[in-house]
Parts: sequence; C-alpha cells; structure tokens
Amino acid sequence: MPRLPRIRTNTATDTASILPLRGQGRRSSPATKDERLFRRQSRKSINNPQVGQFRERNPESIPGLSRSRRQKHLGRDRDRNPLQRPVSHHRRVPSRPRHQSRGRPPSLNLDRTAVQIAKDLKQVVFIGAYAAIQYGVARSTRDIDIALATPKTDEEFERLGYNTYQERGKKVIRTRNGIKIDVYTKDVSGILIREIFASALTVRKADYPIRIMCLEALLLAKMRAGRPQDNDDIRQLCKLRGKAIRWELVESMARGLETIQLRQYVSALS
Repeated sequence: MPRLPRIRTNTATDTASILPLRGQGRRSSPATKDERLFRRQSRKSINNPQVGQFRERNPESIPGLSRSRRQKHLGRDRDRNPLQRPVSHHRRVPSRPRHQSRGRPPSLNLDRTAVQIAKDLKQVVFIGAYAAIQYGVARSTRDIDIALATPKTDEEFERLGYNTYQERGKKVIRTRNGIKIDVYTKDVSGILIREIFASALTVRKADYPIRIMCLEALLLAKMRAGRPQDNDDIRQLCKLRGKAIRWELVESMARGLETIQLRQYVSALS
C-alpha cells in the first residue's frame, strides 16, 4: 500500500492541508515503488483528466506564433489523434503486390500456375522448391523454377502473356497473375538440362500431366547450392524419400564424394 501523506492542521484557517512528503524535512527512507507509481498516476490524471482522452494543444496559448504556424499546430493535433484523423490523412503503407510478399500467400495456387506454365511452354520441367513440395517437403516459395529444353526470347514470353523486364540488372519474368519464374536453359547446379529432361518424372495436377525434376537430381542440386533452405529441404527429402533413391542414377550425375555424402545423409535421417 502507498504510504499516507502527512497531514498538518492550519490553525489560522482551521482547515486541513495535505503536504507532500517531498521537501518536508529529511526522509527516513527512499520512496517506495508504490509511492512512485502513485505520483506518476497523479501527474497523468492532472495532464489527462480522462484516461485515453486525446489532449489537444491550443496554439492560441503559444506566444509568438504566426497564423500559418497556428494552422500547422492544429493539423498536427488532428493527425496525432487517430479518432479525429480524416481518412485522407491516415498513414498509408505502400501497397505491395500479393506475389511479392514473403512466403506463399494463402490465395496463391501453385499447382494451377504450374499447369498454366506447362500448357504455355510445352517442353518444361519444374525444379527447385516446387519440385520439393511435390515430394512432400513442407515449405513455402515466392517463385517457380523451371528448366526449358529450348530457350525463348522476351518477345516469345510476352506473346504468351508473360511480363519480362529488368530488375537490378537481371531479367525477371512473371506470369499473368504476377508469379515470378526463374528459367534455366543450360544446367541446374551443374546438372545438364538434357539429363534433367531424361530423368524427369510425370505427375498429374488438375488432371493435366506436368514434369518435375527427379529426386536424385533434386538432392544433388540442393547439396551443391548449400543454402540454409536447401539444407533443410535435403533433410526432409531424406526422411521422406530416402528409401526410394535410385543410387545408380545418383552415381551417373554425382561428382567426387557426393554419392558417399548423400548416403551418409540418408542413413542418418531415413
């Protein structure tokens, strides 16, 4: 409980005046936590009679202000108060397209986008994160990686309805609904495109066949990339699909000790 203030009787007026403890002689002990809290609440109640009420400044009470400065003060008070702020003065966050937000937006249907890409580009194999998702990896992605058997020009992409432009010195391609696609036409982490097409698997999405990168090539590509997300994908793929790996296919595409390293991953995680 807060310590009660000291009360002194004024004999001249015969009334009781409350004297604060501060400045009334030497104190026996420092102010307690409850006393400090009581003082802060008292000051708040004086400055703001009602809790949560916005207290506007009166520019007329500030000496030396010109008319324009008074108007600015009124505008600041209005904009500081969210209840009185007009809609036109609300602080706006620049709108960000849904496809540029972090992670996969809830309304983004990757399968539908992949089917549309397969219909448009024909000879295409889906690689990267989308291929990992088809093998059961639980993750999100902001783009779709594809391998093309035949390179296409910007005019050909635009004729099919895709948007192509330069961003930070790199060519960016987006689908009709704004999904970014990364196109590989030579190799994927050192694995040639012809090997990716020769070993690709076919899955059906929305009753349409699409081709995805085989498990063995996907594991090797992610081992060579070595990013944190790739390492996490490798762990999940080894747990989920470690027993289905075709080791003869791994040996035909692996370099150096990659086959031994992948076997160690599988034996430890599967």
